[in-house]
Amino acid sequence: MADVQTVLPEILRGDDPLGDFFLSSVSAQDRRAQGATFTPPWLIELQLDQIAAKATPARVVDAGAGTGRYALAAARRWSRATVIAFEKDPALAEATRINAQTAGLKIQVVCADYLSVTLPRIDGVTAFVGNPPYVRHHGIRTEDKAWYSAQMRQLGLPGSQLAGLHLYFFLKSRLLSQRGDIGCFVTAAEWMETNYGESMRALFCQMGGDHLIRTHPGEAIFHDALTTSVISGWTIGANDYVNVGDLTLRAVQAQFQATHPQLLSLAKWPGYGHPLPPPPEIGPILGDYFRVSRGQVTGLNEIWIATPETEKLIPKRYLLPCVTDAMDIINSGGLLRDATRLRRVIDLPADLGELSPVERKRVDQFLETASLVGASSSYTAQHRTPWWRVRLKAPPAIVMSYMGRRPPSFARNACGARIINIAHGLTPLRPVSIASQDRLVAWLNRNVAVTGGRVYGGGMVKFEPGDAMDIPLLDATIFPAA
Repeated sequence: MADVQTVLPEILRGDDPLGDFFLSSVSAQDRRAQGATFTPPWLIELQLDQIAAKATPARVVDAGAGTGRYALAAARRWSRATVIAFEKDPALAEATRINAQTAGLKIQVVCADYLSVTLPRIDGVTAFVGNPPYVRHHGIRTEDKAWYSAQMRQLGLPGSQLAGLHLYFFLKSRLLSQRGDIGCFVTAAEWMETNYGESMRALFCQMGGDHLIRTHPGEAIFHDALTTSVISGWTIGANDYVNVGDLTLRAVQAQFQATHPQLLSLAKWPGYGHPLPPPPEIGPILGDYFRVSRGQVTGLNEIWIATPETEKLIPKRYLLPCVTDAMDIINSGGLLRDATRLRRVIDLPADLGELSPVERKRVDQFLETASLVGASSSYTAQHRTPWWRVRLKAPPAIVMSYMGRRPPSFARNACGARIINIAHGLTPLRPVSIASQDRLVAWLNRNVAVTGGRVYGGGMVKFEPGDAMDIPLLDATIFPAA
């Protein structure tokens, strides 16, 4: 911890030198593992403005307090309120205590996991504020996942195991609330658009969600996190409109209102700058003809994508031509025709006993090296048996890129290439002629726009398999009637 005496003037001025010290002394990788992303003061004030517009809270809960930035700002604004800061990291909880004591503010600091805490009932409104930790599902404990699923079921809601930790904080706030309590969190906006976000969208409406402020994808809200954010507000028991606005250059512009049923009828909620879509017209979509699947996750591409050195150790029958870079598709002109231009992916069998003694010796040498550099300890490897079995999927008929600052590109897979998870594969649900596939690829490359995908930080656009299958086919000549 930094020398407190040297930073007293900064704390008294309203700055957060202890938080700045934490950011400079703890690596970004370690902070990401904790989900520790600190919120700029202007955004905290904007969120507290959203709270103040609804009520004067009797109690304020800072969920996942960090160094107490929300708690301190709330205590300054509402001097009569009971302010509680929950933070499970002892060093950060101590920093919150120091900040509060130095500033002369009364704050209850509780060093505990927010998911485990309880709150007594009070007369008056409790306001929940914060920037919940962003930890992906891989980093969430099994017991916490079980808790999340069980609690969501009790509320009659789906509870996807792919949900990030920030969604758990919404759920916990709902469980701690009584009718009339309010809240405002800032989180990554991906839950508005992803399949696993269906759980959060349903929970948001059940919580009485009443406003969503979407941030500009190119605006860096958090200096150390490249993500598009959304500010979400709720009033427990409310069942009115959700006011949707956009935040640009720190100013909020109202965009539209939508009812909870309107929003819940959508497969995804519109991101920054997008209006409320009209009710969908009935018509053919890509998913009527093709199943869209992700490419295979290898667990460590730099190992499983063969190099000239590793190709010498692996029998050729286990070196499969593969789309390993989106540029393979983008530069193809809509047709992948030459497998020799593609890199190879190592796809070993589960039973290495089928190798000859000479082959086995070389493969064992490769696996020993691969294990030393982490190929056997990756999340993916630990969840497959045996750990070296990549198990590439069958070649799809059509391949597509799915993430970039441009629309996706499509190509017919004439050379039978496999794909890893930098691409999606389109497999016909029933026989589709080569001529029809070529017409479809040409049409998709001309007509699919970025507006069909999900916008992430820095303007990146991503098409999940479901987004791709929802692409409307507006040209009847693509698949002419038999």
